[in-house]
Amino acid sequence: TRSRIALGAARGIEYIHSRGRDISHGNIKSSNILLTRGYNAGVSDVGPAQLVSATPSANRIVGYRAPEVTDARKISQKADVYSLGVLLLEIPTGKA
Repeated sequence: TRSRIALGAARGIEYIHSRGRDISHGNIKSSNILLTRGYNAGVSDVGPAQLVSATPSANRIVGYRAPEVTDARKISQKADVYSLGVLLLEIPTGKA
C-alpha cells in the first residue's frame, strides 16, 4: 500500500513535469497528495493558475523546500524532486 502511494505521487509529479521544461508544482507536501479508497495517490493543488503563474502559494512548507530555493518564487522541477524525496521519507515513518 505504501509503495502504491509513493509510486502514485511520483507518477503525478512526473506528469506535471512532462507538460514542459518550465512547469513545476512548487508545493509538494503530504497534504497535497490525495488518496482514493483503493489508496491510489493523486497530486492536488495543481490547476491552470498554478501551472501558468510564476508565483507559488504563499503557504509553502519550508521543510519540503530544497535548500537552494531561498526565494519561494524561484521554483523548479529539481526542487519538486527534492520535495518528493522528503515526502518519500515520510511514507515509511508515517510522520509528516
